[in-house]
Amino acid sequence: MFDDFDAPEVGRFEAPPAKVRGLKERGRAADKTLQEALKHSRLAESLIRSGKYDKALLHLRIALELDPVLHDCYYHLGRVHFLQDKFEEALDCFSEKIKYEPECAEAYYFRGLSYCELNMVPQAVDDFTLALELDDSLAGAYFSRAQLLAAEQFFEEAISDYGKAIEIDPRQADAYYGRGLVFEVLEEYDKALADFENACEIAPDFADAFYSRAVILASQDRFEEALSDFDKTTELDSEHAEAYLGKAECLTRLGFGAQAIEAVTDAICLDLSAEPYLLRASLYWRVGDYTAGFRDFSTYVSRLNAEYGKDSEQAA
Repeated sequence: MFDDFDAPEVGRFEAPPAKVRGLKERGRAADKTLQEALKHSRLAESLIRSGKYDKALLHLRIALELDPVLHDCYYHLGRVHFLQDKFEEALDCFSEKIKYEPECAEAYYFRGLSYCELNMVPQAVDDFTLALELDDSLAGAYFSRAQLLAAEQFFEEAISDYGKAIEIDPRQADAYYGRGLVFEVLEEYDKALADFENACEIAPDFADAFYSRAVILASQDRFEEALSDFDKTTELDSEHAEAYLGKAECLTRLGFGAQAIEAVTDAICLDLSAEPYLLRASLYWRVGDYTAGFRDFSTYVSRLNAEYGKDSEQAA
């Protein structure tokens, strides 16, 4: 049956044609180049984790010169630019990553953050939404979108997103704090207070959370508790002028006039606007020091006139 079939000569294919050898050599060279590019990419990732951003940039650029379609490098390059506050460059890099991998949720998330920093709110919201459509476990995307929605006064939507961020990461103090601020705006003070309490418990160094809780407590005439929180705020942030003023309010309500004057003085050292002088003037008058009260009232009037004149010049 196979009599007419010519068997190949022995050794006929031992030496591949020159064209085949060339293809193999080019393949080996390409593989070597890819491995070298990956080496630089992995080294860059390690440098990013160590905070050595300039060195990471160098290795990422080398990797992309070796292999321009190594798209993970664009993602890492974007992260480095973002961490260095170079948001337009970060935006370009994340867009390049998305071009090669349109289903990378993290790239949309970080591009959204870049849009935020550039005050491009609609684009940021769109990217956070796309990131969540691809991966609904990104707590940061829910939180970031909630921040934007709250700023644009879409309060119910913001509350929903803060809640989803908290469901995914119950230890996210910023999400409790942000939702608490929205509840405060909506005058749902019990809910706001509960969220501020959670934020304080999770992050005991979160000065603004203690301040916001103090404001709610003071509004409920719980002045001793509020005073404790105002004290905690100034302990954590010695330049928090509003906390000193809140402290003065509580001390006044509790009958400690002299200490209230000291608290307002601390605020004046940080805030040279007119209002604190008027408050201190009223406190001086309350304790019978009319000379100091009149002096502060005169300062209040002169500063108010200066502020009004400045506003008029800016308006003109």
